[in-house]
Amino acid sequence: MSSFEYAAIFYGIIVGLALQNILESIHKLVGATGRVRWHWMAPATALGSAILILGNFWVWWIRRNDVDSRHTVYTFLVTALALSLLFLTCASSLPDEVPEAGIDLKQFYFSNRKRFWGFYAATLVVNLLTWLLVFLQNGFGEAAQRTVGTAVFGNMLGLAIALVSVFVRAAWWHAIAIVSVMTFVLTMVGPLSIS
Repeated sequence: MSSFEYAAIFYGIIVGLALQNILESIHKLVGATGRVRWHWMAPATALGSAILILGNFWVWWIRRNDVDSRHTVYTFLVTALALSLLFLTCASSLPDEVPEAGIDLKQFYFSNRKRFWGFYAATLVVNLLTWLLVFLQNGFGEAAQRTVGTAVFGNMLGLAIALVSVFVRAAWWHAIAIVSVMTFVLTMVGPLSIS
């Protein structure tokens, strides 16, 4: 077994736990007939978080042969930290319980926005530090700039959106933020395939 395959076991567990958390929350919300006032923002952040964590795992799996020769305990720890933060992002996207009095998902989203966007911002900071390490390790050649440029730009844009979303409460801003992040995640993850 390669070092990546050992690490992939941990990555798979974190991804599975994140998806389990989201699916369990959805199950509880759907089961609480009449006690949930639905709003699109919280479920959209849950969907975006699920796609993001699955996309990260997918990217790591696709690039497993490229990474394995330089896969060290430090790269494992950084990736484990990023996926753990993504787990926390997923876990904070939906309520864990539906109180007997009921829940308003719009109110939940706005009262929870600092936690959700804070975890998302922390994930992007770790991603940016990882890309910086890739640049330092591989140099700033043309190939590295082409490969990493889009990812760095996307992470920086996402970080700016996340930080503003922590502090701004305006519904129009959050609608733009959620749609922007979802669009970027879908465009980045969608074209990836195993070669």
